[in-house]
Amino acid sequence: MKYTKNQREQLCEVFKKAKVKLKNRKNRGRDQYICFAIYDMLRSEAISETTYILATDLIRCRLCGWNYYEQWLYSNHPELYQEVVEDQTSSRIKAYNSRQAWLDSLVKEFSI
Repeated sequence: MKYTKNQREQLCEVFKKAKVKLKNRKNRGRDQYICFAIYDMLRSEAISETTYILATDLIRCRLCGWNYYEQWLYSNHPELYQEVVEDQTSSRIKAYNSRQAWLDSLVKEFSI
């Protein structure tokens, strides 16, 4: 999808903020997910509803309709999924690191 300059700026900022939010959370339950971090920004009025929809639609599109990174990983790379989920503590750390790396790449992609 083509984004306007303004949309690219909004996406870059929301992904930067999501990265910080995820760093400050426990890596359990809903607190580990990018879309929930973005939703919390919407609830606290740190971003607009338009920006929320733009960012979460992009994430869902990149996850090919899956709700969570782990679901996408299982569907697209079952051999890696098995490695990631063998140890619950290790899997949370690996998933967290993957989400942080993905946010870094999204920030870079949408930087102007």
